[in-house]
Amino acid sequence: MQYVVMTVGKTHSGKTTWGGQIRKTIKHCCLIDGDIIAEFLKTNYLDLYNTDYVKENNELTQGFRLK
Repeated sequence: MQYVVMTVGKTHSGKTTWGGQIRKTIKHCCLIDGDIIAEFLKTNYLDLYNTDYVKENNELTQGFRLK
């Protein structure tokens, strides 16, 4: 049997820590950390992001896009 488990929650709520514990417990388990993927994209593919945002309230402008 194959399963996909996705965790969703607030920042610093323990999602990655929990995933790491599951990875240690279950054989043939793969943990895909979204934070690492996001950092890779921002570092290597700058043209995917339009970094204009309103700094006062941290809202994205209409030009924001991620391909």
